[in-house]
Amino acid sequence: MVRRTRRRQRGLSLVELMVVLVIGLMLAMVGTALNAAWVDQAAVRQSQAQLRQGMAELKAQALRNPQGQPMGEVAAVLLSLPGRLCVHIGRPAEAVCEGARWQAGPQAAIQLAQQERSCLAMDSSGRVIDSQIGATACGSALNYRIQRNKETLDDSLD
Repeated sequence: MVRRTRRRQRGLSLVELMVVLVIGLMLAMVGTALNAAWVDQAAVRQSQAQLRQGMAELKAQALRNPQGQPMGEVAAVLLSLPGRLCVHIGRPAEAVCEGARWQAGPQAAIQLAQQERSCLAMDSSGRVIDSQIGATACGSALNYRIQRNKETLDDSLD
């Protein structure tokens, strides 16, 4: 007579498997939220660096004054438009980035003096002056806000 022995099967029960899946999903959700915040913070910092680079280019072009503008007249302009930053030599006819000396595409929204479409103009001495480019007013306020989703940075260019 052959005797059969039953071996006890080993493995995970359905309940154990469900607990492991729930814990894995919770970790994935937390990781995704942290990753999104990190990406937004990186975009804000990159946009800040681009704005500072644009300001340095504005000052350099104003001091070089290749068009020979007299002191007190616009020698260079930094335009901040939705999704674009650009520096023009002299006063452009319109507030657009075509034909600009320097351009950047920030990943976060930049507001100069609380305006989405704004500009800064400098004369040949590197002093910020009030001016008008089409319908866009160039003010002398150097404060700015950079924002992407919940990540916000308020600072000044002085």
